[in-house]
Amino acid sequence: MKRSHEFTTSGLGSLSVGSALLFLALGPALATPATKPAASKPTKTTEKSTPSETPKTEKPSAPDSTTLKGGEGGTKFPDMTVTGEDRIRIDFERPELILDLDAKSAPGLERERTLEIVDRGAPDLNEPLLTQSAGQHSSYTGRPWLTAFSTGPVARFRPTISKVQRWTLTVADSRGATVARFTGQGRVPEQIAWDGRTLNGELALPGLTYSYVFEAFDEAGNKRNFLGDAFTVKPYIREEKTGITLLVPGTELAGKTIPGLPCPILLETASWLNQLEKIDTPIVVEAQARTRDEATALAAKVSDALPGLLLGPRNRLEVRQNVVPDAPETGVCIVKASS
Repeated sequence: MKRSHEFTTSGLGSLSVGSALLFLALGPALATPATKPAASKPTKTTEKSTPSETPKTEKPSAPDSTTLKGGEGGTKFPDMTVTGEDRIRIDFERPELILDLDAKSAPGLERERTLEIVDRGAPDLNEPLLTQSAGQHSSYTGRPWLTAFSTGPVARFRPTISKVQRWTLTVADSRGATVARFTGQGRVPEQIAWDGRTLNGELALPGLTYSYVFEAFDEAGNKRNFLGDAFTVKPYIREEKTGITLLVPGTELAGKTIPGLPCPILLETASWLNQLEKIDTPIVVEAQARTRDEATALAAKVSDALPGLLLGPRNRLEVRQNVVPDAPETGVCIVKASS
């Protein structure tokens, strides 16, 4: 440790304050000491009148500073200025940092198996997909405003006749084939519904013209026939345990469409197919037409637009061409999805 002190004072040396005041009061009398006059010698002198001069006396200058030395004391000073500095330097050694931690037992550093860590907080795999798709428009969503397909009966008959013992209602297509028959006894129902299923188990094709005949027998055995108006079947869908079947007439595929968008009937077809429980269910499209070219044209319209609208792998869609001489004039597409 280094210490340095410097003291600077100003005053009258080692004199006391009283002695200093006395010195100033005596003034010139104390400036020069008294001396004896020397013996006079005869000399020639030239007298010259000069004004009497008062001998000048100089005051002794007070010392500017006084230094106080060690071991001396009893000296008084009127004022004192002390200047100096204190410097202290301490050297010490830095203690060694010792971390008393055991990695095997420290909290949060326990070793665990990978499966234990995963099971502790299993990630939600659906959350990132939901977050990403929440604000996106999907091209595979349903379109409930499209209602071209009928889900109910394809035709309803309402005969108005009474006093009937037994009756028969026969439905035939434009090819002359009987496609449906309903029979009963007694009172005739107010409404007879046809679901489109034909006698051979197939589905009635849209695009054909159908007609029906109602036969009634009274108690006497008299027979009366009633010929109904002709009608057509619109696009419809049939749901079964193994899948669904959609019947699309060629007139719907040949309609005007918006550039860059598929026709509305295919959009609705894809909406129905995308609602299946399994998105990898095989889909078979059969394009029926009277000529090969017409069948090829129908198949091309479906195969070009439908794959991009369906969920799941593209290879699950199969498009077939079938030439049927007595097919509907504009053709028909039969879409079947079954597991």
